Amino acid sequence: KADPLLVGFDQLTVNEYRKGVGLSPHVDTHSSFGDAILSLTIGGHTVMEFRKDGLHKSLVLPSRSLLVMAGECRYGWQHYIPHRKFDLIGTEMVSRPERRVSLTFRQVRQTPCTCSFPNQCDKTTDVGKLPPVEQNFVQEMYNRIAPHFSSTRFAIWPKVKHFLETLASHSLVADVGCGNGKYLGIRPDLAMLGSDISEELLKICADRGHDVAVADGVHLPYRGDCLDALISIAVLHHISTFERRQAIVKEFLRVVRPGGRIFITVWALEQENP
Repeated sequence: KADPLLVGFDQLTVNEYRKGVGLSPHVDTHSSFGDAILSLTIGGHTVMEFRKDGLHKSLVLPSRSLLVMAGECRYGWQHYIPHRKFDLIGTEMVSRPERRVSLTFRQVRQTPCTCSFPNQCDKTTDVGKLPPVEQNFVQEMYNRIAPHFSSTRFAIWPKVKHFLETLASHSLVADVGCGNGKYLGIRPDLAMLGSDISEELLKICADRGHDVAVADGVHLPYRGDCLDALISIAVLHHISTFERRQAIVKEFLRVVRPGGRIFITVWALEQENP
């Protein structure tokens, strides 16, 4: 009989790691995905490190190996792949491959997280909860007006278009607060991921063939250091507290790789020509 943790995967993330590139220390986001993930390593080995409360463990991941992670190892331990070109395996110093690829399978969570690790869970902190003012006047409001709002949102802002046009072909780019997805199709040669708090706006995106997910910007459903670029257009002024705005920007920095680019716009409280 199949393990219920290991069925129903509906998302695949493909990451390419050049020699010397690793993965920053993190605990997996609880609120976006189910309890188990599968990660297939191909093209060469790597070493994943785990740490918790002063303890440290190393796990060698050979090429063509399948890593299954669930429970405490995902949510109780920080795990990471050091940024280095050689690994000490046993007593031997082993060079990393020039190129390694990981295929990570996840299941999008459809219900609130009820995990046993509240100290690490992003749903238990104040900034990780959607405040009533944002739920009532942002999420629910946009859900109510989604069709009309979408019909008025078709103009492409020149500076956003210019930013997207400067990105390298095949870049992986997230649009956080994507609304009806008007920026998701500007560059067909980019891999665009959209997220928004409004389910109704995202239905419009999905109908247009875009890859989207319902998510609060405080806890994005993306792996750390995985994006080449991120845009967030006219979103931050919808966030009700300084702490949550700060948390969202920190989340942007978490998911964009070192050397990646972030483009943020907000409405001006005061304008020179009102």
